[in-house]
Amino acid sequence: MTTYRIMRHNLHMFPNKIQTRQPPSVNDIDARYDFANAILQQVDEGDIDVGNIWFSDEAYFNLYGFVNRQNWRIWRTENPQVAAPSSLYSPKVMVWAAISSKGIIGQFFREQTINVAKHLGILDEFVVIHYTLDDHWNVPWFMQDGALPHRTPAVFDFLSEHFNDRVIALDYDTHT
Repeated sequence: MTTYRIMRHNLHMFPNKIQTRQPPSVNDIDARYDFANAILQQVDEGDIDVGNIWFSDEAYFNLYGFVNRQNWRIWRTENPQVAAPSSLYSPKVMVWAAISSKGIIGQFFREQTINVAKHLGILDEFVVIHYTLDDHWNVPWFMQDGALPHRTPAVFDFLSEHFNDRVIALDYDTHT
């Protein structure tokens, strides 16, 4: 405890846990660098209007009291002997939204893990709302991350149909 007090209060240090990650390969780094430069070049040349990009993403939320034991602490003078019940597979909900300079479209909720069919359903809802809110003569850009359900031919075909190939996505340029 004395060491903790000295480290925390006198030296103003905080305990941190070591995190591990798989380092990207040289090819991954080069591919990201090339992609970023290509997008920046298109922005500089006026091919991409950054005010006309819909950025999309999703997040998962665990239901029914999921506790991350690695980050959760109870500070008390006595041990409260708290035990949180947990299931092996905690139910979760996925929330998807898109944001641009024009506003936010979403939140779309889906139970459990996203798959291609669920992602296409969300994109379809997004497109319907987008067309009702905005003129579709000025086709916007659409950007999504590289999750596996986002990188299928069915998703890329849907995006091509509705965004006229104005899509920023991993592997989109290689689909046919």
